[in-house]
Amino acid sequence: MGASTILTSMVIFFNYYYEYSEDLNVLEERIAQIEKTTAPTLSNAIWNLDEQYLKIQLEGILKIQDIVLTRVLDNHGNLIIERGGNLLANNDVIKREFLLFSDQTYSKEYLGKLQLYITKDFIVEKIKRKIVVFIISQFIKTFLLAWVFLLIFHYYLNHNLEQIINFTKNFDLDARILNRLYIKRKDNENDEINILEYEINRMLEKIYILNQQKDQKISDQEKELQVQRAMEINSARLNSLNDMLSGLSHEINNPMTVVSFSAKKIQELIESGELNSEKIAFFTKRISESSTRIKNILTSVQATTRGSDDDPFNIISVHDLINGVSETLITETSQFGIDLSIQFAHESVKNLLINVKKVALYQILQNLVKNAAEAIKNDAHSEVSLIISSTENRLFFKVIDNGKGIPKHMQAKIFDPFYTTKEIGKGTGLGLTIAHRLTTLNNGILTLETEEPRTTFIVNLPLHL
Repeated sequence: MGASTILTSMVIFFNYYYEYSEDLNVLEERIAQIEKTTAPTLSNAIWNLDEQYLKIQLEGILKIQDIVLTRVLDNHGNLIIERGGNLLANNDVIKREFLLFSDQTYSKEYLGKLQLYITKDFIVEKIKRKIVVFIISQFIKTFLLAWVFLLIFHYYLNHNLEQIINFTKNFDLDARILNRLYIKRKDNENDEINILEYEINRMLEKIYILNQQKDQKISDQEKELQVQRAMEINSARLNSLNDMLSGLSHEINNPMTVVSFSAKKIQELIESGELNSEKIAFFTKRISESSTRIKNILTSVQATTRGSDDDPFNIISVHDLINGVSETLITETSQFGIDLSIQFAHESVKNLLINVKKVALYQILQNLVKNAAEAIKNDAHSEVSLIISSTENRLFFKVIDNGKGIPKHMQAKIFDPFYTTKEIGKGTGLGLTIAHRLTTLNNGILTLETEEPRTTFIVNLPLHL
């Protein structure tokens, strides 16, 4: 429509320019006619000094609308008569002069001249009016055509596009149900809209198939990942169990040696017949103490190795909690030849109560202490500390080792599953992850103190008030 309007305008403007040229030619013909017909009569009027006739003739010439001023001058250039308007404000004026000669003598005598002042304003204004009328009519025509085209476009295309847009806006690419586009139309012509509808439905079918394939692939990957994680967790448990058994063997070996030695001494006393009641009581006491220590070690190990997620919450004192787990914690560090220091910030902390899953908390402390011991096992003067402190309504377990600390670039990932700072094959990267999960299970927070020079993990638990 725009191109048509421009082309039409160019043709029309060219036509107006041609009309403008034709009007100028017509004007020239009229001026030539004045020269042929009016000039001789003016000469006679000058010869006869008929001023009234000159006036009538000049006013007749002025009836030609493009001529705005007429003058008649004598043979000396003096003005005889003038008719017409003021030329001061008119800049585009054509001046024509015709010499007037007398036909009353045998020899033509110069009598004067006729001056005509001609303007193009009337021609230009006429063309301008036509251009304005053309522009207005063209605008009205274009507007009406555009409106008609819009109505046709809306009827045949736009409302169909709206259906497509609304469908695509509400379409879920992750949908697991095959939705098809159906465009409601009054006719069923096989045009571009039908082709578009068909292609969109083909695309939807491909998306549906791809989603099914993706679901199957994700399902297979999840199964593989679950198997891999189960294997990793089992490996971690076996490694942890192996380490614990090594420490347990070491811890049980000492009291068992005492039991064996004491039993041997009692046997020797019986065989020699020297039944010394004091010596028998001494060795019996040592056997009893060693048996109790073995029992405590096994009880602690049993408590820390079984599952804890389904355990109920129990209210327990800090003192009883530490007594129940201390043997296991000592076992975890002693296998690396490292001493464990258990400290209370103040004596009253022992009497505080917490509502926790007891076994889960045992496992948290065990994992933290074991990780600390493994991290510094090759360092000189290695030591791991467990410090218990409190505030008004919180209890804190701080596990601290005297190693070099965890590098800054590793601190953000330290609780991520399978992330480990140990050598390949030396760790699974699940110890801190499990500890973090179990802490959350106990309504607590496990954090790494990044501002401390030594590695410090803090278990933050609510007190039972």
